[in-house]
Amino acid sequence: MLIIKFLLAATLVKLVKSKYPMEAKIVNGIKVPIMKFAHSAFMVVYLPTESYLCGASIVTQNILLTAAHCIESCGMKCARADVFVGNADKRFGYKFPILHTIRHEKYSPDEVRNDIGLILLKNELPLSKYIMRVALMREPPIEQTAFLAGWGLIDEIQHISTNYLHFTKQKIWSYKKCRRKILSLPKGTLCGGDIRGKNYGAEGDSGSALVIKDYIQIGIVSYKRPDVSNSLLVYTNVAYFYDWIENNSRKIFCGSLLN
Repeated sequence: MLIIKFLLAATLVKLVKSKYPMEAKIVNGIKVPIMKFAHSAFMVVYLPTESYLCGASIVTQNILLTAAHCIESCGMKCARADVFVGNADKRFGYKFPILHTIRHEKYSPDEVRNDIGLILLKNELPLSKYIMRVALMREPPIEQTAFLAGWGLIDEIQHISTNYLHFTKQKIWSYKKCRRKILSLPKGTLCGGDIRGKNYGAEGDSGSALVIKDYIQIGIVSYKRPDVSNSLLVYTNVAYFYDWIENNSRKIFCGSLLN
């Protein structure tokens, strides 16, 4: 498995070896104003020799939802990590420092199981038409069309990044149908892809929200299997982890008040 994060320090790619050749990965997407996906945020984690970018979604004024592999290098506290919101151009987003992070206690990087995590910000977000909370899906999604927005690569072959938010449509597959393609598909996941196979998530889109009706989140970008399909993405199923999100949002927020 290969999990790929978009490194900002250079045009390098950080590979985390695992059991299967996977990539945590909007190619050929459409530029979109932030008001369309005002729940969208991007995160920069600073390491000693490099930095990497992931996506996230706004759950409350203090808490964001992302993939566990996006905050794996943070532990409970990120030495240096920031979230940017409120602008489709990531160069002009409002910056908010990250105070704490929490990953699912049974997260497995080797098999990318339970790939879900929470981010607690140091300061509250000022909600507006540019910065809005996402609604979380409580029931498993049926086969339908959803939307993915992010700041990931727009050309994987040329490794071209973008400063602007892009989105694409994704057709949600049933778990049973996806298992025919990916036999090792973990529980608590769902699949989505562009029917034409042209538009899909790429490096830097990990952790971004998959939504229906523009604001109801059903998934979190987790990974893809390039040996199976470039356009088929595996998402963490938000409905499956709804109770975990609710319980740990309370835990991470209340814990910060005691510190």
